Amino acid sequence: YLAPVLHRWCGEGLTVGGAAAAVGFPEDSLPAGAAPRSFRDWIQSVLVGSVEHTRNGYEALKEVERDCGGLAFPSLSIAISDFKVNAESRDVAYSCLNAIENIMNGMGFVLADRVALVLGAQGAIGRKTMRILEARLGAEHLHGVDIVSPAEPPAWTFAPDLASLPEKALARVDVIFGVVGQSICGPDWIERLLAVTEKSHLFFASGSTKTMEFAQLSAWLSALATQPAPTLGGQPLRVDLSDLHDPKTGARQGRSARLTFGDRTVTLHLLADLMPVNFLY
Repeated sequence: YLAPVLHRWCGEGLTVGGAAAAVGFPEDSLPAGAAPRSFRDWIQSVLVGSVEHTRNGYEALKEVERDCGGLAFPSLSIAISDFKVNAESRDVAYSCLNAIENIMNGMGFVLADRVALVLGAQGAIGRKTMRILEARLGAEHLHGVDIVSPAEPPAWTFAPDLASLPEKALARVDVIFGVVGQSICGPDWIERLLAVTEKSHLFFASGSTKTMEFAQLSAWLSALATQPAPTLGGQPLRVDLSDLHDPKTGARQGRSARLTFGDRTVTLHLLADLMPVNFLY
């Protein structure tokens, strides 16, 4: 996350003082004469280069390269290497599903009974996840969303976006696994899901960068929790938050939001606090 920022500061012609100010350091805290110096000249004198492991980071570097007409220092990347895309992604998919299943088992649930929705189903991790889940759950219990269409029509339900997912399928989904790298679950879709779901427990898990995958879901829940009289679909809504803990070790594994509206209660389980779920293990 740091390298693209440093490149952009160089491209924008910042001084060392300007860069210091951008991160909250007053210019007068720098050594005499340092502040007016070109940030590009200074960083090139102390930094050999950077190494990037994620696709999000790779895309951020490409963006700043386009915007600034090049990069200020060497930035190596393995993000789109053959090994990471084809070999590592398989193991990431397994490790994410292993983490999801471990948490669910500790709560008294099993993955085998679930209906899964994978966001980013045609990405490197998404494709591997779909193969594993199709063998595990059966195609009739599996749905995938991606802006890229499969080369051949899959046995599982495919949709190019969340709005296109059939309502009958949405009503049955109870595990939502995201590997898009950005938030696509907006408040309108979340409320639609809650309006039609037939399930009382919904599990959300991310296999992508930081907390971006379900940022809108987190913001939506935070907003509801702070409202004096929240509503959902025109009905009064009660929100009860609690932590998820491993029953053997006591380790914290996320949080749950119990939503009560009308005569219904639906609990959203946010595994690993919607950070990459495999990092728990």
